Amino acid sequence: MQVLIDEQEIGDYVDTELGKSSVNDTSTNVDESHPIPLQDLDDKQGDVIVASGHNLIFDEIHYRVEQKNGHPCKGKKTTKTLHILKGVSGVVRSGEMLAIIGSSGAGKSTLLDILAGRKGETGIEGQVMIDGEPIAHVSKRTTGYVTQEDVFKGVLTVREDLAFYANMTLPSSQFTAEQRAARVEEVMKDLKISHRADAKIGAIGKKGLSGGEKKRVAIGEQLVKDPDVLFLDEPTSGLDSYTSLVLLKLLRKLSHQGKTIIMTIHQPSSTIWNLFDRVMILDQGRTVYFGKKDNTEDFFASMGYPVPHGLNPADYFLDVLLSKDRANYTLAGDVDTDFHQAYVESSNYKRTLADIKDVQEEDASLEDDASLDKYAVHRGRQTLELLSRAWKELLRDPEAAIVLIVQAAFLGIIVGSIFYQLGFLQEDINSRVGLLFFLILSGAFPVTSVAIAVQQEKDLINRERASGLYSIIPYFFERMILDIPIHIIVPVLFSSITYWMVNLNNSAGAFFILLGVASLNCMVAGSFYTLIGALSPNALTANIMSFTLTVILMLFGGFFVAKPILPDWWVWMYYISFIRYSFDALMANEFAGVTFSCSEQEISDNICAITNGDQILKNFGITAPIWSSVIALICQYIIYRTLTLVAFWLVYKEKR
Repeated sequence: MQVLIDEQEIGDYVDTELGKSSVNDTSTNVDESHPIPLQDLDDKQGDVIVASGHNLIFDEIHYRVEQKNGHPCKGKKTTKTLHILKGVSGVVRSGEMLAIIGSSGAGKSTLLDILAGRKGETGIEGQVMIDGEPIAHVSKRTTGYVTQEDVFKGVLTVREDLAFYANMTLPSSQFTAEQRAARVEEVMKDLKISHRADAKIGAIGKKGLSGGEKKRVAIGEQLVKDPDVLFLDEPTSGLDSYTSLVLLKLLRKLSHQGKTIIMTIHQPSSTIWNLFDRVMILDQGRTVYFGKKDNTEDFFASMGYPVPHGLNPADYFLDVLLSKDRANYTLAGDVDTDFHQAYVESSNYKRTLADIKDVQEEDASLEDDASLDKYAVHRGRQTLELLSRAWKELLRDPEAAIVLIVQAAFLGIIVGSIFYQLGFLQEDINSRVGLLFFLILSGAFPVTSVAIAVQQEKDLINRERASGLYSIIPYFFERMILDIPIHIIVPVLFSSITYWMVNLNNSAGAFFILLGVASLNCMVAGSFYTLIGALSPNALTANIMSFTLTVILMLFGGFFVAKPILPDWWVWMYYISFIRYSFDALMANEFAGVTFSCSEQEISDNICAITNGDQILKNFGITAPIWSSVIALICQYIIYRTLTLVAFWLVYKEKR
């Protein structure tokens, strides 16, 4: 077919697009403190390793999701099925690098998640296999997935972060500590980041690595375990053109060492485009092209859309697909070309089907993958590694803990000075009761920050679990153990300062009982807020819910409304409020058997109604002994922690 193209129109298009390209491809080192010479990354003779397998095929992939429409208050709800992917097929052989490109909403990331086995099974049709093994049966220990968003523990250095991944993914039965450390050094050398090994990664508001360096660390986390297949979602997102090129050359070098690399990428530059072996172009969930990168221009030219000389092919293809007036790109008679149908009828599609069949008939399979345990190390080791990392984070970023400790000391001094040396007169009774209730609240409200902390690390935990590093149980124990010290130090410090300044029950036994109850109260509060954090959709909701529910429990804590006058329909709240059990225990500890006297003024005013503490306990409806309240608090601690584990299990999904 002869294609006539208006030279002026093409010339205008080239001038416009080349102008963009010249801006986009400017090789300025925006964020690399140590730029890598590109010639160091070029493929050299002997770099290519002949691999023995690890081919990935995906055949007739369909993905549908149910979308509910309508207003919940109006009672009119409709369900609409969205067909996200429509019969997508392809094959990637060992040593090849595939780029999945397309406009926003084309289905790139959805397809990548399905290929990596991170979408579950709901709504998916078709098959994805790696060397004959369905992706659902392929261990995460043999694949790697680099997310678009880089999420790290910013206080760790590059070496420490990669060492954590090495300790989690390289079993001690096969690797010594020295071998794991050597593996970390090898990965840093391959990624050209050894010069930043002892630099902290950094986080929002804290200086650290550049964007390109962080991306290489994210890739290094996956490379430590030496995966057979590596998936990357938009690896160049947020990077300048030079850094993007450096990164893609590194990935190409890895593919030539036998890795199978699959990535999504939005609009690669012309230089990056030439690094790919295979390309898949998606448009509205349908395949427009799949095959060798070198054949893409011939494919589009055969339909009347040749790429103008000097123009970035990727930009041109996407512009053609998205344009409402394709006459600007060709003078061919038919400007309503159905590119998907043209692809299905092309030799490229037939070749793809043949390649899929050939790979299915091959005998290569992943090395003993079926016999691999889900995790490389046992749960005890996982817990210790998580605790070690958390301890480093606490030591290097201690502001939150220091604030809590200083606040407890400062507040203890203020409260002690306000209630300084209370006596045992009638006028001192209400002050003592109010002080005990405030002591309980001072141990509950400060640790509401736990809910926010749990919510803030949710993305990191989900990503690491999706990479097969650890199960939810070690993370649960790590959070529980990590909370205990601060939940004891804060109430003990506050109570120790306040107790003797105020002149509470002058007994060593009563003092230590108060410390124990105050600590237990704080631990129960922390476990309650951890549960809220686990169930909340975001940090803001966790923060609001923590304060709101604490205030509600406070109302039923026995101070504002005593049980004898509580409405029957609210009695159940009295029994689930941990504040109430703490208050009951401290009241019994302070007032049981204590005698109160009356001043001459109180006697003359005839207000000397209470002579012993037992009358006070009776007025508040407190009849249970201290030990029963302590047992109730311990039970609540266990219940909240158990519910938190269930919440982690149900809400924290292994996803990217």
